[in-house]
Amino acid sequence: MTNEKIDNFEEVDFRNKKVSAISLGCDKNRVDLEHMLFSLQTSGFEIVSDIEGADIIIVNTCAFIKPAIDETVDNINLAIKQKIIGSAEKIIVSGCYPQRNIEKLGNAFPQVDCFLPLNQNCNIVNVIKNLYSSNITNCTAVNNFLLNSKDASSKFIGGAAGRVITHNGMYAYLKIADGCSNGCAYCTIPKIRGRFRSVPMDNLIKEAKTLAQNGYKELILVAQDTAKYGDDVYGEPKLIELLKNLIKIKDLEWIRLQYVYPKWLNDELLNFIATEEKMCKYIDMPLQHIDDEILRAMNRKSNEQQTLALLNKIKINYPQIILRSTFIIGLPGETKQKFNKLCDFISKGIIDYATFFPYYREVGTKAYYMKKQVFDWVKKKRIKKITKIQNIVMNLNNQKKLGLVEEVLIDEYFPQQKIFKGHSKNNSPNIDLCVIIDKNYDEIEKGESAEKEEQTEQNANKSCINHTTMNLENEQAEKKTEIDSEKNAGAKNIFTRYKNKVKSFVERNVRKMFNKKGETDFNNLIEEAEEKEKIQVGKIYKVKLTEMIDDGFKGQVLFGEE
Repeated sequence: MTNEKIDNFEEVDFRNKKVSAISLGCDKNRVDLEHMLFSLQTSGFEIVSDIEGADIIIVNTCAFIKPAIDETVDNINLAIKQKIIGSAEKIIVSGCYPQRNIEKLGNAFPQVDCFLPLNQNCNIVNVIKNLYSSNITNCTAVNNFLLNSKDASSKFIGGAAGRVITHNGMYAYLKIADGCSNGCAYCTIPKIRGRFRSVPMDNLIKEAKTLAQNGYKELILVAQDTAKYGDDVYGEPKLIELLKNLIKIKDLEWIRLQYVYPKWLNDELLNFIATEEKMCKYIDMPLQHIDDEILRAMNRKSNEQQTLALLNKIKINYPQIILRSTFIIGLPGETKQKFNKLCDFISKGIIDYATFFPYYREVGTKAYYMKKQVFDWVKKKRIKKITKIQNIVMNLNNQKKLGLVEEVLIDEYFPQQKIFKGHSKNNSPNIDLCVIIDKNYDEIEKGESAEKEEQTEQNANKSCINHTTMNLENEQAEKKTEIDSEKNAGAKNIFTRYKNKVKSFVERNVRKMFNKKGETDFNNLIEEAEEKEKIQVGKIYKVKLTEMIDDGFKGQVLFGEE
């Protein structure tokens, strides 16, 4: 590979250029990357999964908190290593990191060819082509190229129809807005991403239809403030109107909401979630804390009384809705008493799933200048304690789910382990619990005597078939009686053969199928029944939860269950 620039980039055959990407940070950032990859793919670039075989590496970064920045730097250096050994030709760093630090990055990473501001994501094709030309435009610096504009909101374009999905699973994220206007004291997002901006509804519907046509069964709606969708454009939230359009999409099965602020979670939205079949009975609602003084210091828009009233209303009126939340531990001024108050709240089990993050002191935020900063070792100790409380609550709740039947979307198959992995309608993929289904889970091992019995039954089937054929040819006068007799005998043998397998489908449906078709070829009937018992990725099944494991449940598919 060559790393030299050429005078005329039109001479470069970009169809031979391979692009790979590293996706860091939140799912909203991932969606941005997927739009960029689609633009590159439709322009002739080949998208590959391994950076070691790529000519061009895109590192799509996060810079929300210090650990995210550390991870970003590590992955940029990983890409640089590929360039040093001669594998990669160009490196582009996109996402939140350039947006936050673009003026300083040129000298820090001279091997990087371009630090891409967020508002230039839509120009990724031209950016790469320019990097192969000596006539660089819109870029400045000596050994790397920094696109001039830093305004994240000036050219915001969202809801493009095309995406290259970068994760496993039969679900996809739908980013309905970017930026945030809430101004939380600890948060860097407004400075990185700009103010809240909704994606046009027509664009989102088009994108959702394309995802559904490509086989994705679940849409997870994401934004910094999901339920606020449309407020900036229409003067009032339009999330429900968007959802009403999305549920009309034929091949779409589930819709899930994440990042729903309590302020916008009203009765109308709760009723819609509870009553619409395609809506997952699930709400991800970031609460961050329960103590009023901490909430005021965070500049949150709700207090303890309002929060408890909302949660109690959900649990009483909508008990089927699962609640997930996030909490920040160790904000300046969080005393032991305030922390214990949060622990007591978590111990009540109102929140089904929770994640706890330590507060990070970020330059440029209001909380950075607050007094009474909490020591890091105290934050770690508190997170350990409250996580233990949450795990106890969650395990007790999960014990109650054993034996229950839930809808599960099959996301992946692992051939070496011969297991399927999926997630239920009550759990968000990757962050909540998964469901593991063994491919051979429903087959009980048979001894030699059972195998002989099965062979005898198969021989009886063949004899039964031959006998039926003879009756059809030679005993026309007794046709109806003989066929009915053979149907019953054959069906009985089929039921016996499958008595140690998944019975819910075969026992209910083989006789029904047989009577409907009036066939005497039992082997074809058996094959048809077996085909309907195969688990397939991308399909939704009724699954009985049978055993708890570290990250979820083991389950048994109930074939034929409606």
